[in-house]
Amino acid sequence: MAKATVIIPTYNRLQHLKFTISGLTRQIEPDFNVIIADDGSDSETKEYLESLKGRTPFEFNHVWHEHKG
Repeated sequence: MAKATVIIPTYNRLQHLKFTISGLTRQIEPDFNVIIADDGSDSETKEYLESLKGRTPFEFNHVWHEHKG
């Protein structure tokens, strides 16, 4: 079980998300997991996150729901 969970909220801010994930990959203590709370971003965000599966030193879950304003 991970020592901590990092929750990253996002909505169509792929560059910010990439920057945040890049920073997390550089952490000295990798004993954490990540939840990406996505408020309905477009498919570009989903495609990026799918490309990362198995390539990060931490586990992450992408939780997406429809943006309703």
